[in-house]
Amino acid sequence: MSATSLFNRILHRFPRKKAIGSACVAGPVDVCVIDAARSDCDLMRLIFETRGWCCAVSHDGRAGLDLIRARRPRLVLLDVPLPHRNGYELIQAIRADPELAATKILLLTALTKAIPDPARDWAALAGADAYLPKPIDAAALLEKARVLLTTEDSDRPHLLSQ
Repeated sequence: MSATSLFNRILHRFPRKKAIGSACVAGPVDVCVIDAARSDCDLMRLIFETRGWCCAVSHDGRAGLDLIRARRPRLVLLDVPLPHRNGYELIQAIRADPELAATKILLLTALTKAIPDPARDWAALAGADAYLPKPIDAAALLEKARVLLTTEDSDRPHLLSQ
């Protein structure tokens, strides 16, 4: 099955609340997706925008940090292997910036297939709020995003243990 037909099948399963990409051209966004895999970015953008969330996307770490600084997302979805800066370095840069430090970060990576527990441990050590393995499970992603955006910062260690 081609990626286009997969996206079309997914799109028809979820009702649209507004046109994809509308009102997301400038200003703050709900979600920034930073992932080198364009297909994963497209899928995550589709998952959130069909539910009315505003998304911005970057495919490299350096540009991703610039995007986060410019768009001030409520949630960052981040993979580990990225060009120019990896996901762990990006998390550390976000946490070190007083204006971005409170941004919620969900680390998503396929690295867990080989090393499941260390990936979660590194996410916690780097400062991520939560972690999900790839491949992306739309229901789990949406639930984790909902929990993150309704959870106080004091609950951060609890989220990573789930």
